[in-house]
Amino acid sequence: MNISADVETFINNKMFFTSMKKEGMVWVLLMGIFIFVSISFVSAVTNVTACGTLGSAGEYYTLNQSINSTGTCITIGANNITLDCQGYTINYSSEGLTNTYGIYVSSRANVTVMNCNVFDVNRTSSGTNRHGIYFTLIFSPEPYFEKIWNNTVNVSDSKGIYISSGKNVNVSYNSVSSSSGEGIHINLVNQSIVSNNGASSSSSFAFYITNTLNSSFYYNNGTGSGNSGFALSGSNNNTFFDNDAFSDLGRAFYLLNSDQNNLTLNFANSTSNRAFYFVNANNSYLHSNLGFAASYEAIAFLNCEDETLINNTGTSNSKPCNWNLFWF
Repeated sequence: MNISADVETFINNKMFFTSMKKEGMVWVLLMGIFIFVSISFVSAVTNVTACGTLGSAGEYYTLNQSINSTGTCITIGANNITLDCQGYTINYSSEGLTNTYGIYVSSRANVTVMNCNVFDVNRTSSGTNRHGIYFTLIFSPEPYFEKIWNNTVNVSDSKGIYISSGKNVNVSYNSVSSSSGEGIHINLVNQSIVSNNGASSSSSFAFYITNTLNSSFYYNNGTGSGNSGFALSGSNNNTFFDNDAFSDLGRAFYLLNSDQNNLTLNFANSTSNRAFYFVNANNSYLHSNLGFAASYEAIAFLNCEDETLINNTGTSNSKPCNWNLFWF
């Protein structure tokens, strides 16, 4: 294997798709202009001045100031609601109580949360389940009608963005960080898109994908300082395209008990473990991925069958060349 040539090919492909991603940003800008123009013709626009429940179906809610709460700040209480924070901050859970959230959405349809800064105020509480943005039991009848767009989320000991039990969700262009929880956790989700997000966690997974089917993850960047950049468990038939995964202490890109997933043009780098690691993950399709590992193998499989590998490259600083791609 010509490692340098393979790396050069990988870089050229990444540059090509990065230019495509920039073109995609133009479409996002145009969509933003469309939303702005559309708002101009919508009579139901309500300014939010304090935390509480947003309960008028079909309403477009906006912030023109930052708001604060000792517990949960915003609860979406009806269908067909948009919350546009316009860059202002939602400060929540100053008392650090369990089960308090920045933005909480349960059993609703066609909800959009966009342009919000969500900040977990209490940095010392041992209270759990204090997620920044929490969507649960979301089953929109139309593709990608649930949208979490262009938000910045910073939390302490819980999940930054947590989607649990949903379908047709679009999570895009968010920047998320958590000190000890997952950055973005996608659980029991089907037919959804997660794209162009940056997620990090100091001690857990940056992206944690569990029991999720038929969804697409592309152009994301995950950094798990204490664990994986991307971790899958019990998740099948998903597509991962042009994502970057980094880890200091764990496997950068880790699949466990997850079958028939497609990984194309992804980059994984672990400074102390494997770059790509597949355990009980069958019928995977890997094309043009690049892995760097300071220790162990760059790309490794344990108890896996019927894998398809095309033009993948692995480099390890501590293993011989024939261990860069390894079955055991």
